[in-house]
Amino acid sequence: LGAAEAAGGAAVTRRLQAECPELFSSADASSLKAWELLSRADAPTTAEPDRAALLSDALAAFLPAVSADASVDLAVLVDAFFAHHARAKRASAPPVDPAPGASPVSEA
Repeated sequence: LGAAEAAGGAAVTRRLQAECPELFSSADASSLKAWELLSRADAPTTAEPDRAALLSDALAAFLPAVSADASVDLAVLVDAFFAHHARAKRASAPPVDPAPGASPVSEA
């Protein structure tokens, strides 16, 4: 999210919490913020140090939502973090060399 979109989202979140606390709790706001951070961490343009910080912030934001609200699906949350970790690991892995004696270009 861009700065303007994030600011707009924060304003909507505050309004929902103020006017509909039974429908949009602090745990809901925390969970929403965490998913936004996780999405930003997953962006291909996010630098690795920023990605690590965003993931850490996302995890910290999920903790109050998980402890306060049993409706948070932990399986989905854990899958999202593991999927991100696997993508980051593949992206940072060195290229695989072809087998000794194998041609890097297939012959047709």
